[in-house]
Amino acid sequence: ATSTTSSSGGSGSSLWHYCTWTKYEPEEDSPAARHGHSLVGYQNKMVLFGGFDGAFRNTYMSDMWFWDVKPYTTAAEDAPADGQEDVGSGATIGQKSDAGHWRVIKQTGAIPPGRYGHAAAVVEDSDLMVVFGGNSGEEDLLGDLWVFHLKMQLWTTYQETSGSPWPAPRSGATGTNVAGTVYVFGGWSSRDGPLAELWALDVAKDELGNPTGVTWTLLRDSCSSDKVRAAQPERCMATDDAKCGAVDAAFRECQGWTYPTTRGGQLTSCPGS
Repeated sequence: ATSTTSSSGGSGSSLWHYCTWTKYEPEEDSPAARHGHSLVGYQNKMVLFGGFDGAFRNTYMSDMWFWDVKPYTTAAEDAPADGQEDVGSGATIGQKSDAGHWRVIKQTGAIPPGRYGHAAAVVEDSDLMVVFGGNSGEEDLLGDLWVFHLKMQLWTTYQETSGSPWPAPRSGATGTNVAGTVYVFGGWSSRDGPLAELWALDVAKDELGNPTGVTWTLLRDSCSSDKVRAAQPERCMATDDAKCGAVDAAFRECQGWTYPTTRGGQLTSCPGS
């Protein structure tokens, strides 16, 4: 429902507008039920990737779908023969020329393993979507980075290199783009538990907009340093106030941290450790 109210008083009046929810019933050609997927905006569209079908077939998904927010038109002869849509040309015909329909996205190159709980974002002023980390059902969480060119429909993968900053594997982190930089915060680490790290990811591009390299910068550590881990027992039971207090004290010592004003700074441990 939509509701608009106004009130006046003090130095002026306020106008409040409540948004409208519209329910779209699933079509025959639409994504399967899932959770832990990503959904990011790209131009006048939304891009869905991955997820986990835990309630049905325990499938770790790697499919990608498009949801068109605005109408578009394409000639019938432009439609792909394999049933997968060309994202760049928006090749959809017939009744699906209107907004509000799903279409599957063709992926080429090496495709990321199925996953959920990954971070994803579209780099501003580009056709590039980044995907980092997540859970693929294996013993270890994922720490890989993938870049998908939404017009070329091509994946490029990047791996950690010796001596370069790189986030530890994690699941449940969030990612967003601000002014052309992708920021990734938090997540769950198999070693450290919940994280409060803030990372910045810059994707280098050539003159055609293709990815040519990536750079991670750690803006703030999560307090999951050696000092905190040393204070934490293997099991911290709620009844053991002394051991839990030692962990709490180690974290409190890190409360005064601030992220560096220059992108070159790195925070790697608690003050004084």
